[in-house]
Amino acid sequence: MISKRILTAAVCIPVVVYIVAYCGTAVFFLFILAVLLAGLWEFFKMALPEAKLVTVGIGLALGAAVLAGAYHDSGVTVLARQSMLPAVCALSFAVLFWYHMSRHSAPLRDASMIVMVQFCGIMYVAFLGSYLVLLRGRPDGVPLIFLLVLVAWAGDSGAFAFGTWIGKHRLSTRISPKKTIEGALGGLLCGVLTAVAFKLFVFQNLSMGHCLTIGVGLNVMNQFGDLCESFIKRSCVVKDSGTFFPGHGGVLDRIDSLLFAAPFLYFYINRALPV
Repeated sequence: MISKRILTAAVCIPVVVYIVAYCGTAVFFLFILAVLLAGLWEFFKMALPEAKLVTVGIGLALGAAVLAGAYHDSGVTVLARQSMLPAVCALSFAVLFWYHMSRHSAPLRDASMIVMVQFCGIMYVAFLGSYLVLLRGRPDGVPLIFLLVLVAWAGDSGAFAFGTWIGKHRLSTRISPKKTIEGALGGLLCGVLTAVAFKLFVFQNLSMGHCLTIGVGLNVMNQFGDLCESFIKRSCVVKDSGTFFPGHGGVLDRIDSLLFAAPFLYFYINRALPV
């Protein structure tokens, strides 16, 4: 298992670094589009295992539309014109209701539940993930994406190390029995130290107060995102969201910690470092 994890990381990390650092916003958008749609597919297969292919396809198409709205807004500098993302989100809700309510093959209660699950998946994966596209669209988008990923990676590694070393008190036995409070605090420490290091070498104009806030906020959101996906998997009675990454699970297992952290970083940095 460990060898598979190392091999998968050795293949995937250089690809991600190259796309973030050396490719333009269009290529990055296509990469994020593929990743998030794969994660959305996994969500639908977990939450709606008996859904027909056309139902899943409509959800994926609307998820892609949400991400396209984010790509549009990322290229607009006038704040008043950055309205495509919320508009597409509202439209996707209307489309889902129209499609399922116009069909007569399922009782209204079942149809409404499918609408809720589909829209929840679109908001959870596509909408929250769209802030990766919005972050990358900023002039300082490349270092911001690296900051987001490095803090998440350091927090995950720190939580695992501290949890294995001194972990005794369970964080949430109902959702994720293996996670400990000691591991969570260790992950928080490693995440904050990573943010401080990033400030010293990259964002020198960012005050230490902002840096610490970003480090703490990102790590809290990372851990919250991980717990949210664990909650979904446990409620769906599955161990992993998929098997795309050998030794790591599915796509959603790899990006869950970023889904809440990306919006936090986007909105906070727009206040701290407006362009």
